[in-house]
Amino acid sequence: MVLKLNGDGEKMIIGKPESHKRVLRRHHDKHKKVWVQKTLGHYFMYATNFPARRVGMYSRTPKVCSCFMCGNPRRFHQKPAIQERRTMLELDEFISEAASPLPKTAQGCFR
Repeated sequence: MVLKLNGDGEKMIIGKPESHKRVLRRHHDKHKKVWVQKTLGHYFMYATNFPARRVGMYSRTPKVCSCFMCGNPRRFHQKPAIQERRTMLELDEFISEAASPLPKTAQGCFR
């Protein structure tokens, strides 16, 4: 934590002390767990008694399971994942721009 004086002569704290980061992280974890508990209640017909271990696990993982509908598409359907598809699209655009003999602004005029 660094103290500096601003233009008015008041002290300003630059940077967060570690305890504030920890408190903020715990605050976010608590709210995430409340959200997960509510969402699990919707999945399982408004059930309310979920083990703390299960709620904690679901709050830290983006997918509830790894079945063929939720899991990696490459594993189950031999299709590229979303990031791989984005990369391929960007590469195709880059190659088509590089192969074009005209500048990008003039391409629309002659096609």
